[in-house]
Amino acid sequence: MTSAKYAVDSRLVQKGSVFFALKGVKTDGHFYLKEAFVKGAKRAYVSKSYTGDSFGLELIYVEDPLAILQEMAQTKIGSHKPFIIGVTGSYAKTTTKEGLAQAFSEKVSVFKTPGNQNSQVGLPLAILNSYQGEPYVILEMGIENPGDMEQLVRIAKPDVAVVTRIAEAHLETLYSLEKIAYEKGKIVVPGITRYLFVHASCQEYYKEQNYPGTQIGVYDSMDKELFSDIRDLVQKLAVLLAISADFVPFDPPKWRFEKKEYPYGTVMLDCYNANPSTMRFFFRMLQTFPHKGRKVAILGQMAALGPDAYEKHTELAHDLHPLFDIAFCVGQNLKGAVALLQTLGKQVFWVQSVEELMPLIFQEIKNTDTVFVKGSNINRLWEVEPWLCQVMDI
Repeated sequence: MTSAKYAVDSRLVQKGSVFFALKGVKTDGHFYLKEAFVKGAKRAYVSKSYTGDSFGLELIYVEDPLAILQEMAQTKIGSHKPFIIGVTGSYAKTTTKEGLAQAFSEKVSVFKTPGNQNSQVGLPLAILNSYQGEPYVILEMGIENPGDMEQLVRIAKPDVAVVTRIAEAHLETLYSLEKIAYEKGKIVVPGITRYLFVHASCQEYYKEQNYPGTQIGVYDSMDKELFSDIRDLVQKLAVLLAISADFVPFDPPKWRFEKKEYPYGTVMLDCYNANPSTMRFFFRMLQTFPHKGRKVAILGQMAALGPDAYEKHTELAHDLHPLFDIAFCVGQNLKGAVALLQTLGKQVFWVQSVEELMPLIFQEIKNTDTVFVKGSNINRLWEVEPWLCQVMDI
């Protein structure tokens, strides 16, 4: 963890920090005021309803500490008036942001949101802690609920907006692909966002949308090489911004298309996020991915798919069964997929949690295998990496 001048997590507080006591689903920042003071915080924004001890902090009582956090970020970035590119979508947001930043930072000074700080909390913290007045800003903007995007564009209004993909993510709160596309389309701010670029795979959701004053463009690539669509987006933006930027090959963010080569085999980790579309895309890569031994799939269940989650997991089995030789599935929602794959003659193992995978990995995986690891963050599939390393290095 990295300490921060502005923090909502008491573990990240440093000397002189400002702490925001946010009330969340699982905990309440007001419970951690003492820890924030001990770590060095000097001031804390707390709810007007808080009646507890100050623990030596200067307490500022406000209606909503989150609103203050967002307003402070809005004021900071607004005072510099940068050119803002906002990136949203159901997946490939972080990779697209990284690709754009890598390309344009070769020519101009660029700020990008660190990691995946793209939420109503993460985005303002990124601006307050890391933005240094760079004239070009690339912001990843993620949503989970209706109304989330409105909060984000109040903080920073994009001059150019990018929608990477639309897929079955956050169906628990957004219910349908059309609703997901509609909410993400709110990244366009009337009178400010001059261009909206959408990936070719989701242009159907936006061709009937009316964004007065905003020109809609499509990006993609006939070249199916990984990230070639980002190259196309870079080229289109370079023309638009009159910057002679070129796509620069880059290493994907950790746990996103992360490739690890071993003496005889290969491991591909993509275990930060997953939905049915990304699962299918990831495993289609198996058809052309060079391999020496068996193709092995380690699958974790997908999060936030709503009441039909079990059925959506089972449906994947029809697409995946020709693409691998042996599979390991983690999580209750994959039980139906396992049963179907077994009826199709596949060797498949099911476990409830990632901890149960360790003995199976050492028993069943060979150092000549090509192993694909894919699942949502909730599965903690990154924990298999050191176990696979031991097997593959033999």
